[in-house]
Amino acid sequence: MNRDEKGQFLTGNTGKPVGSKNKSNIELKDRTKRLLDMSLQTFESDLQALEPKDRINVMLKLLEYQIPKLKPIENQFNLGDLSNEKIVAVFGSVIETR
Repeated sequence: MNRDEKGQFLTGNTGKPVGSKNKSNIELKDRTKRLLDMSLQTFESDLQALEPKDRINVMLKLLEYQIPKLKPIENQFNLGDLSNEKIVAVFGSVIETR
């Protein structure tokens, strides 16, 4: 790659292509995957050796990596903005659904 005295790319050289993978990251991911694959059987037997309560806690922690956490939704409406008729209608429909 051609660079000037400041280390910047010369005109016409855009640098690393968009979306190209870093070689060290690819190698690290590959090594981590192989290590986890080799340890899976040991992990499963260790998991079975745990007390049921502890086993459930481990599974719940692992689920956090599989299922995304949802953000709580805040309901921000003011009853003062509604007319009396609308308030009665809302509460009436809530009572009817029970």
